[in-house]
Amino acid sequence: MAHQLERFIVIKSVFSGQHAYRMNETEAVACSEVSVFSPLVKIEVETAKINSKYVHLRFCRSNRYWAKTANDVWMIASSKQPVEETSNRSCTLFEPSIGKDGHHYLRHVQTGRRVRTSYRNEVSDKSYRVFVDDIDGGDSTPWYAFTFVDWETIVKLPKQVIFKGDNGKYLKTVTIEGNPFLQFSSDDPKDEASFHEVTMTPDGHVHIRATSSGLFWTLVPNWIWDYEIDPNRLEALFWPVKVNEHAIALRNERNHRFCKSLTAEGKTNCLNAAVNTVTDEAILQVAEPILRRKIYDVRYRLEDARILSDEVPISAGSGYAANTSNQKATLTVKVAYQEETTSSFSNSVSIMTGLGVEFKAGIPFLAEGKITVSAELTNTLEWNTTKKKLKQQR
Repeated sequence: MAHQLERFIVIKSVFSGQHAYRMNETEAVACSEVSVFSPLVKIEVETAKINSKYVHLRFCRSNRYWAKTANDVWMIASSKQPVEETSNRSCTLFEPSIGKDGHHYLRHVQTGRRVRTSYRNEVSDKSYRVFVDDIDGGDSTPWYAFTFVDWETIVKLPKQVIFKGDNGKYLKTVTIEGNPFLQFSSDDPKDEASFHEVTMTPDGHVHIRATSSGLFWTLVPNWIWDYEIDPNRLEALFWPVKVNEHAIALRNERNHRFCKSLTAEGKTNCLNAAVNTVTDEAILQVAEPILRRKIYDVRYRLEDARILSDEVPISAGSGYAANTSNQKATLTVKVAYQEETTSSFSNSVSIMTGLGVEFKAGIPFLAEGKITVSAELTNTLEWNTTKKKLKQQR
């Protein structure tokens, strides 16, 4: 049976409560990264060719695959290529499974043994390191257990945002009956009363503060007020859910309900944590209160670049001639072909705000088996959009 993992995941150790990443100095895999937003923790799951129930785990930032050290039990991420030979000590295959407790488990295919998290060690660099265990303690043992988080469900918002409701109005702080409510009533996205500041917590929750007052959103009792000084209370904690590329919904962690525009109790179109599912009134369009962004002085980590080559040689053209003389003859075959160059850029923010970006940088390209960077150019950038350049050659 094929594995059921998403293409991109984050692996969190139940034992350490932290996320797997590659330690640059030693190339070791350790479950000691606190933030789920760290670029170090994103992993691509690649299905094995020899058996669809096996996977390779590759850190996206460094392009290195998980594997056991050849002469030890510790897990490292040093190889740029997957290894599927199960007799090879550098084999990069793992078999994921789900236990009766709902947690995920990993078996190292080459040894047949379970993968686990080590104990915390304050006097060495092996704290929460990942390794292959000689003893199988069963699913109830926490150091074998992992949580696999779908990367696409992690919502990272811009620092400064404005929200627009289903009525086309922007969310702003207003005083009603002497209290600071949040109301969808502004027509001006440049109104500072509509500006909000987002703070992400390491596990993916958010605190939101009204820029005009410096106070955090909070639940009172189900209305959302611009009121709280202490963001650590559950009333001031929200879980963002991505609706589409431009919109989210927010669930309050005290009453576990989604915030929506509500007209009730003498309040009109005010934010209230009222519904258990994402309704039209709970969808918040996200934008940034800035006009344009410039990106420059871009530096590429070419040492971690990866060249993908599944090319199959093909015949570009052919010709035939019969030489019936005793002298050498030359046949020239002219071949016309099209040279195609594509480039695409993405960022770590989950929501596309439609903001124009001026991008000044060279573009990496592949030539003669090596990656080099072209001369610097200035262009208007659209995130996650592939630009294609065609050139006819003869």
